[in-house]
Amino acid sequence: MPVITINTEMSFDIADIDNDDIERELKRRPDLMREIEDDLREKLKPSITEFDTADLLTELESREADIDRPWIERLYRLVAEGRNDEALDLIYSESGEGLAPPSTEKRTADLLSGKRISTNVQN
Repeated sequence: MPVITINTEMSFDIADIDNDDIERELKRRPDLMREIEDDLREKLKPSITEFDTADLLTELESREADIDRPWIERLYRLVAEGRNDEALDLIYSESGEGLAPPSTEKRTADLLSGKRISTNVQN
C-alpha cells in the first residue's frame, strides 16, 4: 500500500478557540504549559537597558538604595596590592548578601584546583 504525505499551510485565529478547549489541551500537555510559561517569563523580564538614567536614579532614590559603598575603594586597593585574603574578608563583612565565608570559598577553590587543603582553616 503506497503512503502519501500531504503538507499544507494552515492559519487560524486563536481568539476563535474556546478557552475551555485551550485549558483542556494545556492540562493534557504539561510540557507545553512549561514552555509557554518560560517564554512568557523571558518576554516579561525587563532589562535594565530599557530604562533611562533618570528613571533608574529616581527608582534608587525611592527605594533609598545604599549605592554609596566607600569600602569598594579599599577593596580595590587590597586586590591591587595582592592582599586577597583581606579583600575576601572585607567583601564578606561588608556585602551582607549571604555569601559563604572566605575560608569556605578557599576550601572549595582548593578542591576544584587540586591544591592541598590546609587543615587549620577557620570560618
